[in-house]
Amino acid sequence: MIARHRVLWVAPWLGMLIALPTLGQTLNDLTGRDVTADKLISVLAPKEPPPPETSAASRGLGLVAPACKHYRRDVERGIELVPKADIAAITVQFPSGSAALTPADKGILNSLGQALSSRALKPCCFEIQGHTDSIGNAAFNKRLSQRRAQAVVNYLADHDTVERHRMIPLGLGMSQPIADNATAEGRAKNRRVQVVNIGYGSSSAQ
Repeated sequence: MIARHRVLWVAPWLGMLIALPTLGQTLNDLTGRDVTADKLISVLAPKEPPPPETSAASRGLGLVAPACKHYRRDVERGIELVPKADIAAITVQFPSGSAALTPADKGILNSLGQALSSRALKPCCFEIQGHTDSIGNAAFNKRLSQRRAQAVVNYLADHDTVERHRMIPLGLGMSQPIADNATAEGRAKNRRVQVVNIGYGSSSAQ
């Protein structure tokens, strides 16, 4: 499940980097930390240069927004894609059982919005993943994580001028824990949002 092309993880930062040997990517655990836009840019910046048409569109004062529809179609079909950058995981402190954002979430999401709007990341498409702990049944957590991922997309689109079509919400529920759900600390780490760089947009892929 980690081998997704569009997975930008915003994970809890414990000062520890976890290698993903099959992908050549690193999981950056940023949960429980104040995360800056610069830190997120350094994690999510693609490891390969843009294709010629994206590079040409990126020259000058502005950037042409990429088309991410081809990625969205793959996600809707359940296709697993390989991340195009290292992965970051962040804490978004939703109330229990709710997809409503809290005031405490605004700072981290504002930093994320600044990062996704930056020159380095603006040509790219992103998967915004919702993850939960194991409290409750799997079907409920799957639905809840989808609503939470959508809430993050809505906030970024409405407040940080990140083009909505560049972000694909995906709820993964309790299926991908990164810590032990038997402890309160582990469950807190598993309740997270992951942002995954799934690649450059392309005007030819509309």
